[in-house]
Amino acid sequence: MTIRTLLGTGIAALTLLASAALANPTQPLVEPFGPAELERQRVADNQDYLLPLSAWRRAGGDWQLEQSERLTGTLARFTWRIADGYSAAEAHRHWLTALRAVGARSLYGCRGRACGPSNQWANAVFDNRELYGLDGAQWFDALELTEDGHHYAVAIYSVERGNRRVYSHLDIITLDSDRPLQITADGLLLPLREHGQLVFAQAEAAAREPVVADDALAALVQALRKDLSVSLYVVGHSYAGTSGAMDVDALQARAQEYADRVVASLVERGIPAQRVQAAGVGPLAPGTLGRVDRIELVRAGR
Repeated sequence: MTIRTLLGTGIAALTLLASAALANPTQPLVEPFGPAELERQRVADNQDYLLPLSAWRRAGGDWQLEQSERLTGTLARFTWRIADGYSAAEAHRHWLTALRAVGARSLYGCRGRACGPSNQWANAVFDNRELYGLDGAQWFDALELTEDGHHYAVAIYSVERGNRRVYSHLDIITLDSDRPLQITADGLLLPLREHGQLVFAQAEAAAREPVVADDALAALVQALRKDLSVSLYVVGHSYAGTSGAMDVDALQARAQEYADRVVASLVERGIPAQRVQAAGVGPLAPGTLGRVDRIELVRAGR
């Protein structure tokens, strides 16, 4: 299934095109947020790309990323100037809404001064001085998406400059490897705080059941220890089996098993049982991803 542009809701969704389009620098890979002017675009093959997975911190007199991941693949780089009257936050939420709607997984995110100095993002990460803005008015997110057999990493940076101009930048890397990328505690906490839910694991094309990687569980434990105000429903979704339709009770039972396994793993790692509750909804809540077996995290009390 190809990702389609989601229109009719007033929000233009992100569209990832077929891999052939990546070789064409005149073909933008995303629908812009509202009125926006595409100021820069570039596509380059065989790129060595450093994906930030932390904020910038000063160490020994130098600014450094505490955590990052080295990637290789085709890099499509786009910078938009957002029309006057729109904020960096509005533009950034647009991209996040679109990506999450098609199942992208958040790896890391930061907001404002917590990201570190804007000039480091502009120059060291995106090589674009137009993105040097106000430290308190910057947004960054790193995400991962697998679609139509292609594996993508996406870096989004939105910022307001001192002259009130707003820019939104996207790096889309079509990866040479299908190895899952590293998720961080902040990559889980930010969607839970801002959106209230996220897809934690989903079945891949060759697998019937969602598999939760050890690093994802470790990041979730770290997230729950970092923010003691967060309690979760761990929700399992399950649909027809390989042999055809199954009855609702059986599907709910299978979904409950997905959720129970995650909760048991969290409790074994020291998370209090009262902070995590398992629920299996089977096929009764399709959600944005449709009929894909998966595990979602939903923040309680939202």
